[in-house]
Amino acid sequence: MEVLIIAGSPRMDSQSSRVSKILESYVRDYSVFTPTVLNLAAQPVGSHSHELASRAEAFIVVVPEHSGMAPPVLKEFFISSEYPVLAHKPALIVSISSGLGGSYPVLDLRATTYKNTKICYMPDHLIIRDVHNFGADMSSSAYPGLGRRISACVQMLELYARQLSAVRADLLGVGAAISYGM
Repeated sequence: MEVLIIAGSPRMDSQSSRVSKILESYVRDYSVFTPTVLNLAAQPVGSHSHELASRAEAFIVVVPEHSGMAPPVLKEFFISSEYPVLAHKPALIVSISSGLGGSYPVLDLRATTYKNTKICYMPDHLIIRDVHNFGADMSSSAYPGLGRRISACVQMLELYARQLSAVRADLLGVGAAISYGM
C-alpha cells in the first residue's frame, strides 16, 4: 500500500519537510506502507501531485501553523483535487509548531478540506510542539511519549487504509452523484 506524506509548507528546508522525511523513514522501516513525500515547496500543485495522490491508499498531512491556519499552498492542494482523487482514503493530520500551538491547523483542515474531496480524516491526529527539538528517532525532550503515539497512529492509518480499500469502489459509485456537497 502506498502512503503519500504531504509536506504542507511553502518554505524550502522547512520543519514540515524535515518531519516528513523522518516520518518517511519510520514508515518505510516499520509499516506495510510504501511512502512517498510530496514537498509542496519544491513541487507545485498540479498534475504530478494529483497523480501521486491518486496512487496513494492513505495520506499523512504534515501541516505547519501559519497565522493560526494551514498554509495556502496546502489548501490549494485540497481545493484543486478533483473528486475522486482523495475520496474515501484515510488521512492522518500531523500538525507542527515551533512553540506550544499547533491545534488550529488541525481544526482548519478538518473544517475546510473534506467536503468536496471526501477525504477521511482519522479521529486521532498528532501535534508536534516545539518541533525544533523533535529528533530523527521521533523523540522529543518535552514530550517523551511522542514516538509511541506516532507509532500507534501509523498502525491505525494502516488499518483504516486496508478496510477502506475494500469498500472504496462502492463508495465512489454511490458518491459520484453528490460529489460537490450536500
